Amino acid sequence: MGKPMNLFFRRLWTNQDGAEVVEWVIVAAVLIGVAAGGYQLLGSRVENAANAVGDQLVEQVGGGSGGAGEPGAGSGEIVTGTGRR
Repeated sequence: MGKPMNLFFRRLWTNQDGAEVVEWVIVAAVLIGVAAGGYQLLGSRVENAANAVGDQLVEQVGGGSGGAGEPGAGSGEIVTGTGRR
């Protein structure tokens, strides 16, 4: 580092406002590290759980893409409570 950069950091460290800024930067870095570690540990588990919940919802509601000519297959049919139109 050059002399101006060293002087800048020395003033930042000795100044009370600068010390507070450094503390907040450290806190933010720790939080980011914890979040990244948690994502690495739990990311795939959370994704799998969300997919399982989505699959269960689709099964319970009876959704899905449907086969050819079935509602939901893009057949253009409107299904009502009394039949098809």
